[in-house]
Amino acid sequence: MVPDTSSRVAPSEHVVTHRVRNREATIRAVLESAQHLFATKGYDHTSLVDIAADTGLSPRGVILHFSSKADIAAELMLRELRERAQGFRTEGAVQTCCARILAFFAWLAEGDRRSFINFPALWAFSARWSQKVESTTQQAIDELLVPVRRAIEEGIAGGELRQVDVALACEVLWIQYMAGLRRAAIHGGRPADALPRVERALSLFAR
Repeated sequence: MVPDTSSRVAPSEHVVTHRVRNREATIRAVLESAQHLFATKGYDHTSLVDIAADTGLSPRGVILHFSSKADIAAELMLRELRERAQGFRTEGAVQTCCARILAFFAWLAEGDRRSFINFPALWAFSARWSQKVESTTQQAIDELLVPVRRAIEEGIAGGELRQVDVALACEVLWIQYMAGLRRAAIHGGRPADALPRVERALSLFAR
């Protein structure tokens, strides 16, 4: 999922930044330009040269901070994951643990609609991630899945769910969600089409 950060510039308001005075401003300008171009042209049709031109930098100026287009997309995704980790709120006074878990993935699918067009590109470049990026990504995913982990722990304690390895259960649900997204992207669909896979996986843990 090529992410949508809070600092991005909306396509209709996008402004090229020709003068970048420090490292932090350079990185922000590159990420804003990349987000804009990924959203309007698509990941595959955007090059580092495009991002450099849109940012007002030379290609070398971009490469000094990001070694590849994949690194830029990964950074956008990580920022998105961390931002979204703070956004989930359950509604209603009483919900079963399973209902809370399904509500979380439905909320996730709704947010994923924005960047769904770029998902195939995300899977393609993720195969080239470094070990450091993979570790950082997993940490961000773990933070995002905190509501799921808590619901599973409470479900086990309350007898709603079987005694299972909580970390493994979280991983299974996440993998099923991502597999559903991939299938929907390839065959033509939407993020919500991944939810039945999550529900079927969750039923394996229910009593």
